[in-house]
Amino acid sequence: MGTIESTIVVDMAFYVLSIIVLAGAIGVVTTKSVFRAGIMLIASFLGAAGLFILLRAEFIGVVQILIYVGAISVLLLFGTLMTRDVEYASLTNNKKIPGIAICGVLLAVFIFVILTSKLDIQIISGTGGDDSYVNAIPYLAELLMNEFVIVFEIVSVLLLSAIIGGLMLVRENKS
Repeated sequence: MGTIESTIVVDMAFYVLSIIVLAGAIGVVTTKSVFRAGIMLIASFLGAAGLFILLRAEFIGVVQILIYVGAISVLLLFGTLMTRDVEYASLTNNKKIPGIAICGVLLAVFIFVILTSKLDIQIISGTGGDDSYVNAIPYLAELLMNEFVIVFEIVSVLLLSAIIGGLMLVRENKS
């Protein structure tokens, strides 16, 4: 009986997180306030991180929260607040029809690929339907600290220089 209850809880969590992601994404593209769009983007990112955690990809979920919610969204909101026109974006946008057409074509392609795909995830994963949990975080940590240590250090120096550059932009000119 425990598996039925846990399945119901997981299903409910999936539906709630999906509603958060969809409502946030719709809010981003429909609101006229740039600041509110940024807040909706944060909600959508948090919902996507929750979906990653539900998929047992905790590392990607935490990275989603740290990078997208913690860095990118804060950078977007900070940039928005530094501009003069915070409340309203450019209201004279004549790109709605091409945007809707491109989104429609992409949606049709995605639906076509999903419906015609013969990809079986259980065969690829090698579990054959076994729902066993494999913790990939130690394996990723080993890869980052052994094989990709140079790339990891370069990314850390890049992020540090971005933080220092951001601080240099906001400090007052005392000359």
